[in-house]
Amino acid sequence: MKPMQETVSVYQAMRKGHRTVNYPSVAIFLGVLFATGILCVCELLPFWSFPIGFVVALAASWLYWAFMITRWRLWAFDEVRNVHELRKKAIKERLIWPDGSFFERTELRNFEQKQRWLILQEKFKEEDIFINDLTIAPETSIYYSRGEFWFGFVALLIVGVVGLYFGIVADSYLGLLAPAVVAVPAVLAFRKATNSNAQITVSEMGMYTVKAGFTAWAEVRQEEALIVGHGKYAKRFLHYTTHAGQQRVRIDGLTTDIHKLNHLLQIYRGRFEQKTASLRFRSSHHSPPS
Repeated sequence: MKPMQETVSVYQAMRKGHRTVNYPSVAIFLGVLFATGILCVCELLPFWSFPIGFVVALAASWLYWAFMITRWRLWAFDEVRNVHELRKKAIKERLIWPDGSFFERTELRNFEQKQRWLILQEKFKEEDIFINDLTIAPETSIYYSRGEFWFGFVALLIVGVVGLYFGIVADSYLGLLAPAVVAVPAVLAFRKATNSNAQITVSEMGMYTVKAGFTAWAEVRQEEALIVGHGKYAKRFLHYTTHAGQQRVRIDGLTTDIHKLNHLLQIYRGRFEQKTASLRFRSSHHSPPS
């Protein structure tokens, strides 16, 4: 086993995990399901075979995950210094499952891989340390993803105009309903597409959100970006606690994601605590004798 030193950051390991494990796994599932649907529509397969295609898609996706997650796990926990942080983030971002869970036991590991994982358990005896990321500026602002909302606004506008056209030409009540249905989401998309104000700002001093204003790090607790719900119902939030209570800010549609935001929170929190500890040390060594 390597000495306890940083060769790959938690951020880099998580990015590689999503890129090589989660994203391809989802792509396999959707690809097999889509291909089955096309074959059914083209009458190359009977329609009753679609449920079978769903099972095959799920099995293929899970088989890929079960094989690749072991390779990623052994690489990541070998290269990363802060293994406690890595495990915590990997579970929260749904890259791996909690130790001992049923799904964790479905990972495919041969004898050699099992032995390597047992050896890597020694790294968990050491506490994590703060490792600064010098590529991150003293302050980072997060905005609405304006391109995403412009696209949504234009798409909704086209739906409304086309619906109105067919409603008038074909005398269709359903067509005339289209502008009314898309009006509110189109206005909301337009407002966000034209909003140039930072929705979240994280710095070495503290955190600002449009919802709660600025809060210094000394008054922030339990800050994290997390996923609530599953599948298409999943929503992503920045969650933290202040003297005013729990705060929750939705980050879907912003220029960040859970992985990036958690990395920012960790770095800025670490810088603050490091600076605070340094000031306390200086104060204790320069105080006049009693």
